[in-house]
Amino acid sequence: MKRFYQKVSVTKGDKGHEIRLDGKPVKTPAKAALALPGAALAKAVAGEWRAQKKTIRVETMPLTRLANTAIDRTVLHKGIVIDEIMNFARHDLLCYRAEGPEELIGIESEAWDPYLAWANESLGLAFKVTTGLGTIKQDRQTLAKLEALLSLLEPYRLTALHTATTLGGSAILALALWQGFKPAKDIWKAGQADEDYQSGKWGADREHQKTLGARRDLWLATGRFLAALKSTPSHE
Repeated sequence: MKRFYQKVSVTKGDKGHEIRLDGKPVKTPAKAALALPGAALAKAVAGEWRAQKKTIRVETMPLTRLANTAIDRTVLHKGIVIDEIMNFARHDLLCYRAEGPEELIGIESEAWDPYLAWANESLGLAFKVTTGLGTIKQDRQTLAKLEALLSLLEPYRLTALHTATTLGGSAILALALWQGFKPAKDIWKAGQADEDYQSGKWGADREHQKTLGARRDLWLATGRFLAALKSTPSHE
């Protein structure tokens, strides 16, 4: 789509901070107003619209896409979004460890144990860990606490958590991103511990690395989205 506007602005209205193009409100794909809950996030989203050149490239607008998802999907289907996050939590990446070699066991432990300890100490989420191909059933109390926590979140943070969970394969890492336990790039790096070991040992496929790069970029954008929400209430 060609860029059809000159001026991008933010206007505070009844539904939040609206993004406007030449004075006209931007609409989501479902035709709702693109209204953000805080000035910081609205400013960041508006910046994506200003950055467009002769054509609008949606792939360069991850914050706008996250906001659209929050408004068009999460608001209407919050229960489904929570269920999808919970499905990852029941079989979280960080809870399934290699049986060998010793080098990989050490790499996974060093990368993942701090996040499990943090989740337990900060959020009261005590996840179990197993090795090999067998599955493990997480404690009902831990899962109930996580579900209760997610149910309190407003749609924008919940959307970001869902996106981060699916990108990294881990609800625990997504929670760490939300809470700012470590910088976004470090959390992503931790989630790739096994992937990096395998590519270092056997070589990296170029197309796979390209896909991972795109996923990393979206992960970092999700971190910026969450950071911009820090000044707004987290609970509905």
